[in-house]
Amino acid sequence: MARGLAAERAVLIAPAADPAAAIERFARMVGLPLWLCGRMLTRFEARLGVCFSRMQAQHNAPRIARPALIVHDLEDREVPWEEGERYARFWPDSRLLSTVGLGHNRIAQDEAVIAAVLRFLRGEAVGERVVSTRELPFGIA
Repeated sequence: MARGLAAERAVLIAPAADPAAAIERFARMVGLPLWLCGRMLTRFEARLGVCFSRMQAQHNAPRIARPALIVHDLEDREVPWEEGERYARFWPDSRLLSTVGLGHNRIAQDEAVIAAVLRFLRGEAVGERVVSTRELPFGIA
């Protein structure tokens, strides 16, 4: 959406805010050495023609002028909740819906999450607004 994808609203479920950190987590999970992870990252960047550091949420989310709902579980072991919070903090018209106990894999199947997403897509306010300023590094409004 930061590069022109037309959409009225966005729903992000357990999003990774930093592609390089996501690749490192994957490497650790499957037992790849970190030096190989670095080579993999370099190849991805060359093949895709993008620098992954520019793909971080804090660089792209501020440019998106559409509403978003970011759904993330506090106990997510694959993608830390803080990455979903980072999206919500930097996306001007977004809200964060935090869940507990669903982890990374069950969140999209949870009936309460599905109902909340549908309410958001209908235009209702769902979740909490996360703000970030120099005086308040992050917080919920």
